[in-house]
Amino acid sequence: MRILVFTLTSFFLLNCADAQQTRLLAESGNKSAGGVVEKKGASRFWTPLTTGLVVADGASKAIDGYFTRYNVDHGGTEHDPLLRPFVHTPALHAGAEGALFAAEIATAHFMHRKGHPRLARALLLGGIALNGMGAQQSIRNR
Repeated sequence: MRILVFTLTSFFLLNCADAQQTRLLAESGNKSAGGVVEKKGASRFWTPLTTGLVVADGASKAIDGYFTRYNVDHGGTEHDPLLRPFVHTPALHAGAEGALFAAEIATAHFMHRKGHPRLARALLLGGIALNGMGAQQSIRNR
């Protein structure tokens, strides 16, 4: 139930932020020296909202990775079957987490470039939620 409430709240906040950003861009407009409004190009990927989501996703991955590493070093096991082969050494674990983080950002950028900015933000938000739940499980199972 918490995940459903979190997801619905997140989509609501993303839509509000996207509408606010669109309104601000429409009001400001690019004006040249003669006062003529120039046509805007494609929307930017690195907006403050997207940058914040990427930073939060990186922080949640770091926290999840830290507690996973702590548990594995103290005799615990990794429950994620996709990450399990990579947690045996710290360097391999950090490399796998970094590659996954880069893949999420690249996929979000691809979605944004293809005209789906909300879906790109939802992907980053999903990464934050899943890593947050992974960190919660790692903390609980110490």
